[in-house]
Parts: sequence; structure tokens; C-alpha cells
Amino acid sequence: MSYSACALVRLIACLLPLSIASVTQAQQPPVSAIPPATNTPLAFSGANIVSAQLAQPVLNASVLVKNGRIVALQPADAAIPAEYQHLDVSGKWLLPGLIDGHVHLAQSGGAFTRPDIIAAEAVLPYQQDQLQLAIALPQLLQTYVMLGVTAVFDMGGPAARLPLYQQLSQNPTMPAIYAAAQLLAPMAVPPLSPHDGATFSQATSAAQALALTTAQLQQPAAVLKLVWSHETGLNSEQLTLLYADAIAQAKAHGRVVAVHVEELAAAKAAMIAGADILVHGVVTEPLDAEFIQLALKHQVSYMPTLSAYQHYKEIFLQRLSFSQLEQQMADPGVLASFALLKQHSTKTGQLFQLLSHYSQFIDAPATSLAQLSAEEQDIVAQLSRLFSNVSSNIQQQNLLQALAGGLNVAFGTDAGNPGTLHGLAIIREMQAWRDAGASNSQIFRAMTLGNARALRLDTTIGSISVGKQANFIILPQNPLAADYRFALPERVVQHGQLVNFTTADHVVTNSKEAL
Repeated sequence: MSYSACALVRLIACLLPLSIASVTQAQQPPVSAIPPATNTPLAFSGANIVSAQLAQPVLNASVLVKNGRIVALQPADAAIPAEYQHLDVSGKWLLPGLIDGHVHLAQSGGAFTRPDIIAAEAVLPYQQDQLQLAIALPQLLQTYVMLGVTAVFDMGGPAARLPLYQQLSQNPTMPAIYAAAQLLAPMAVPPLSPHDGATFSQATSAAQALALTTAQLQQPAAVLKLVWSHETGLNSEQLTLLYADAIAQAKAHGRVVAVHVEELAAAKAAMIAGADILVHGVVTEPLDAEFIQLALKHQVSYMPTLSAYQHYKEIFLQRLSFSQLEQQMADPGVLASFALLKQHSTKTGQLFQLLSHYSQFIDAPATSLAQLSAEEQDIVAQLSRLFSNVSSNIQQQNLLQALAGGLNVAFGTDAGNPGTLHGLAIIREMQAWRDAGASNSQIFRAMTLGNARALRLDTTIGSISVGKQANFIILPQNPLAADYRFALPERVVQHGQLVNFTTADHVVTNSKEAL
């Protein structure tokens, strides 16, 4: 067997982003991605306002917007100054702009965007995937806004792309992008080609981790992202010693510290060390009372990703399919990549062949596993840590515990990974949350104020209140109703402007998806 279980888990368990870029040092400090505001004040009258800071929806109200900010919330029958353009939204529901707290814009979401896992260069070169992504990125970002997502957190990628993300954020048809630069990790992660920029920065000592963090402070990044899991080859005590000074430096300069974590003990150690966000959440074990107490004490945000791992499993088993809305709105090249992979699956690399073969034994009865060798059983056990029904159930129960425990729970999709489509992934992730038992109110709170608090942006975004950025969506139905089913927003307001797409943009029906 060419791949041991140890080697396998190092390759797949982190499911971290890899991408190409030529690294340049951008010297700007992190800035809020806000374009110049429109000069036309707008008044949205007759609205029903749903926002997490409100105990109950505010019915039949007017929202006044000027210079990109909300300047007043008032009864619908109150006088509106003559300078405001009046927009009647009677009976409609206003919700803060949604936020996807975990995306990777340097990954396309297609079948060939992770050649470290799905090695299929003989079918379509990775460079081709990246070229297609570069062409499609503006449209992918517009898809987010069409679905009501007005901000995204890019949780790690090449630093060279940060200035581009700042530039794209100036366009009101695209979401504001808040990003991490390179991920810090103790292990060496080779680039995907000789021309790749650094997506990972290897830190083998506390001094090196501190130096790398100090360098990132000169980049327009809002987040420091750390790898904190057993794939690093270090235990939590060693990781604490490695990262402690770097975390302190980042936080002293206003950066949010996000930690990729999977195990309960590692999550506890990361919180004590200063983590602000637990990305992916705890996957392998149930949360306990100590975890809840630590998260509350250290004000740590819990951000699970319930659907991304399952997309990998569906690809390994050739069971990935797409809804009608996904087929209408997703990039055609991304959708076609999975059919191409399936058609030429025999040309893929050894790792993907191994993953495809042994994934069929996940959740298999003991009699089937008994027919495998000890090494093969170990491989299945490693795969099951992330992809089994048991793991899915643990993630669901941990989400409910985090919600019940009063933690700040945030919402992320890990979009950009194969099968986790940019923008559209929010629908599957929302459904996964509801399958777990979360209410619509809890889901939308996590997608708005929860994410804003996770990135320390709740003074500017995440709710509909006076002084906040005017980022909100207009829905035809009450999103908090038990029978609500996701529908495209009727209108999106971004940075105080009504978003208008050109005829070249996606044309889709307002079909309803399960939520």
C-alpha cells in the first residue's frame, strides 16, 4: 500500500486551501472595503425589519439611508424628508445583508481546484482551473450578492491577491471581502507548481511564527489564520509555544485570529492561547461543559462547516449532484468539471483512486471491514473521522450545544473547495443547519450579526440599526417563519445603493430551495 493512514490523514484531513499566485508585499494596513457612497438618499417605507439585535421584528417601518449609512428607523407614517427617493416596500421583509464567514476565493469550487487531493492533471491541468477562475471570479462574486450575501471572509490564500480583493470590494455588485493572507503552519506544504505563491507560511519556531505574523501586519489582511490540529505533527502544548507570541502580536494590532481545528482538546488549547474564531468547529468529539465555559470566557466564535466535508465524500463516491438553482446560477465550467472528472476517473492520481475506493467502506458493517487488512481498516478509520455519519452527527450536535450554551455562533461554507460552490453553498449549509435542528432565527443570526461579531465588525455591519452600513436584502416572505423556504432576494442594498445587474448577468427564476 503506497499511502499509509498517517500519510493519508496529513493529505486530506485539514482540507486546507492551496492556490497559485506570485507573492508581492502590499504595504497597506487592513481597511474596511467600502466604496464611495451614492449621493441619492433612499427611503424604504412600509418594511418589516428582521435583525438579530431586535427582540421581535419591527413591522411597517421606514428605513432611511444616506451616504451609505442607515440614518433613521421610523414608523411608516412618519414624514420622509423631500430629499429622499421614496421606495415602497410595503409588506416586504428587510434582513441585514448575509455574510459567508468562510470562503476561499483562490479556489474555484470545481473538480480540479485541489490537485493535492484530486490529482487529475492528465484530465485538466490545475493551471487551467486557475485561469478559468480568474476569468469567472467577478461573476462568482456577483452570485454572492444575487443571493443576498453582501460580505465574505476569505479564510486564507495567497497574499498577492489581497489588493485585487480590495479593488473588487469597491464594486457594489460584489460583496465586501475581508481576508486572511497566508496560513501559518508548522509543517511544510509544497506549492502546486513552481510558479505558486505562498498559501502556507511554515513556522518551525516561535521566533519564526512571530516574524511571519509581523510581516503580515504590513498586508491588507484582517485575519491571521493558524493551523492547529494533529496533522501538524505537534501536540497542543507545542502549538501553544509555537504560536503564543504571534497571536499576541496579531491581537495587539487589531487582527482577528482564526484557527483551523478539529479535535476537542486542541480547540480548548487554542482558545486559551487567544483564538478568536474556531474554523470548522469540533468535528471528532462532542463538546463538553469545559469547552462552553472557555468559549464564553474568551469570547470565542464557533464557526462550523457542516456540508463541505460531505461534498468531498460525494465526489469520492461519484454521487455529487446539483439542484435546479445551482444549475442555473453556478459557473458552467465548474459544473462541467465534475462530469469531466467522472468521465475520466481512471486517469486520476493514486490518492484519489485510494479515496474513491475506501470511501465505500465508510459506515460499512463490521463484516465488510473485517475483510480488509489492518492497514486498510486504519485508512477507513481515518476517512471516517471526517466523512462518516457519526462525524456528521457529532458536528450537528456540537452546533446545537454551541447555540444552547450562548456562544457567538458564526456561519461559513468553506466555498471554493470542490463541490462547495461559491455563493450557492449557503443554501446547502443553511439546510444542514436546519437538519441539525437550528431554527431559521438562529441561522440568520449566525449569517448576519454572528459573523460580524466573529470578525469584530459588528459596529459597522451585521444588523439594521442607525449608524450601520446600509447593507440589507428585501425578501417577499418572513424569513423567520417555520415554513420559510429560501428564495432569491427581490432587491439587494449594498453600501446604501440598490444593486442593479446588467443583462449579461445571470438570469434565473426565483425558485425556492429547501431551508
